[in-house]
Amino acid sequence: MVNQVETLLLALKQAGVELWVEEGRLRSRAPEGAITPELREGIKARRDEIIALFLNVQNTQSSPFGKKIPKVAQQANYAMSNAQRRLWILNQMSDTLEAKTAYNIPAAVRMRGDLNIGALTKALHLLTQRHESLRTRFMAIEGEGRQIIDQIDGHFNLELQEFSENDRISEAIQAHAGKIFDLENEHLFSVKLLKISAAEHLLLLNMHHIISDGWSISVLMKELSQLYEACVDDHIQPLSLLPELTIQYKDYAAWQNSLMEDEAIVGGLRNFWLETLKNAPSFDLPTDFARPAVKSYKGAAANRQFSNRTAKALQSLTERNGATLFMTLTALVKTLIYRYTRQSDLVIGSPNAGRPHPDLHPQIGFYINTLTLRSKIDGTAPFEVFLQQVRKTALSAFEHELYPFDRLVEDLDIPRDMSRAPLFDVMLVVQNNESTSLRLGNLELELEALETNSGKFDLSFVFDENSDGLFLHVEYNTDIFKKDRIERLFDHLETLVDSVSAHPHFAVDQLNILPETEKQRLLEAFNVGIGANTNTKSNTNPDLADQTLVQLFEAQVNRTPDEIALVFGNKTLSYRALNETANQLAHFLRANHAVQPDDIIALQLERSEQMIVAILGVLKSGAAYLPIATDAPPARATFMLQDSRTKALLTDDSTHSSALHFQTTLAGLEIVNITTEFAQNQPVVNPDSINKPQDLAYIIYTSGSTGQPKGVMVEHAGVVNLAQWQIDYFGLQTSDAVLQFAAYTFDASVWEIMSTLLSGARLAL
Repeated sequence: MVNQVETLLLALKQAGVELWVEEGRLRSRAPEGAITPELREGIKARRDEIIALFLNVQNTQSSPFGKKIPKVAQQANYAMSNAQRRLWILNQMSDTLEAKTAYNIPAAVRMRGDLNIGALTKALHLLTQRHESLRTRFMAIEGEGRQIIDQIDGHFNLELQEFSENDRISEAIQAHAGKIFDLENEHLFSVKLLKISAAEHLLLLNMHHIISDGWSISVLMKELSQLYEACVDDHIQPLSLLPELTIQYKDYAAWQNSLMEDEAIVGGLRNFWLETLKNAPSFDLPTDFARPAVKSYKGAAANRQFSNRTAKALQSLTERNGATLFMTLTALVKTLIYRYTRQSDLVIGSPNAGRPHPDLHPQIGFYINTLTLRSKIDGTAPFEVFLQQVRKTALSAFEHELYPFDRLVEDLDIPRDMSRAPLFDVMLVVQNNESTSLRLGNLELELEALETNSGKFDLSFVFDENSDGLFLHVEYNTDIFKKDRIERLFDHLETLVDSVSAHPHFAVDQLNILPETEKQRLLEAFNVGIGANTNTKSNTNPDLADQTLVQLFEAQVNRTPDEIALVFGNKTLSYRALNETANQLAHFLRANHAVQPDDIIALQLERSEQMIVAILGVLKSGAAYLPIATDAPPARATFMLQDSRTKALLTDDSTHSSALHFQTTLAGLEIVNITTEFAQNQPVVNPDSINKPQDLAYIIYTSGSTGQPKGVMVEHAGVVNLAQWQIDYFGLQTSDAVLQFAAYTFDASVWEIMSTLLSGARLAL
């Protein structure tokens, strides 16, 4: 038999066909027409033997994998695997409902027909006897997490609850799915049977991830089906239908731990990953909310069924490039992330079956390993070039898949960040075509959809091929994303697939991600001018396109000079008074500091009418303003002043003395107390305009939570366009008052200030 397989492999090699094993499945890459019908049939007939041969080759190269996994001696407790150790530690640290249930693996199966509850109970009992993981607990012994395996006596305790059709069944399903497992004091396999009627039941299953994974679910359902049918037929010995398990999970854990101590085996694997992930960066997707300081695991899910047309386009693209669907989808998701973030160095995660040894295939346990896939994207290169890069990266990752992700995180010595997962925030899963068996005797079975309320990562993409095309399930963290952003993500991804399918030779930067409806909304509905009617199609007012903030403000002053522009406590300033005071500061800056366009003038001021005067005065001088919080840490303030090459720092009576220390660290920085230092006899007339719309208006620095703070530079034209849209959207007019609420170090303050002062409304601090 092996000789026939080797002959087949030789024929494939001569035809230029490349084979490899990915996620336990046989993959191929071949020149067009190389795989004849005869070769295709040969591959199909010998698939399992080919996979075994590949594993044997791997086993020969790493001798321990070619040997039987040894059994450990019976003892009171056993070591955990690397993956179990991480989940056990996470469980100790979890203090919220979402965190405690994030690693549950629930399922609900609706069963129609004549259910033999006694046979089901016995089958579950036998299943629990067969797999020790289903009766394992975890506890700390002398400070180390250990597995405790209990014996099972008597009968399986199947909880039965009767419902009528009108009862709140969905609540019972979600309650069971959201069960908080006590890892120390209970088994982590929970089963409940809901009786809806004599001919209809719901079987609720739930396991903690520390004893199970996706492959395990398939094993469990297949064996449960076989055991149930045998228990219904009293003439069959149920366990005789299943091959004896050569090992249990505790044996695997001990085997894995021993391998990790053998430098000859793991040294090359570890070095590969350390080199691959050296200085790997994180990235931040556009979010709806600021990332919380501590990750909460709050989540939700959204689904999209992509059409057969989209699925066929992907299949064609995949085949043309000798890739797999996994590789193509990885390239597409990374392209979308790149287009969102403009970050070219990206790391995402993907789960791998983690069962390199044939002894592990029939096991129920936590074997899954996570692979980190790092790519560097050149936006000017064709997508197909990037796809080939992703293909190469994926193959290299699969070749080195045996090194545990959890050990890798320790080796890299990554700084602990409670706000996010280590190494990556986006997970990608591609389900194979082999669906979990849902057969149970003559019963008609249907898998119930369960609502997701946890998000282990920022985003998890789960793709599944089905008869209707390609199904995408996205889990997202609700602390940072709203559902409508995820719906737009679906639209962007589908548009990207269409663009890549039609133009695979296009550069990554040229590919379209915007659906036509969103493109029109951006170009027309959002692109309106002051006074435009939002119910009609309208482009930016051409009369305002070449004007600056200063010119528009001065025009408003001419229209409403005596209207109140600014209120702060019991102080008020009219548009005329505000303009003249700002003019005096502008003249002072030009005369004493030789201000030019794109120069930076920093502000460190308390909230008052002087803050608004200073912003306008700097803009009127021709410079751009840089706001610095009065309580900013000295190191942050120093960095911003130095990084932006600030020409002068404006202070007031309350901040001036504390700001003087900057002069010792930043040579040449001029510090001005605007409360006392600029003369009131400066001209009140408008200074000559020296700015263009493309000149800088302001710089605001990011928080620096993902590394060094970055200064975001915004031109006059951008703020003018924003103010135009907001004036139109809110219908602002002279009779309105607007609360200036946001700190001036946040860009939300810009629209509050500018949309108010360019519309003639009243700004209340």
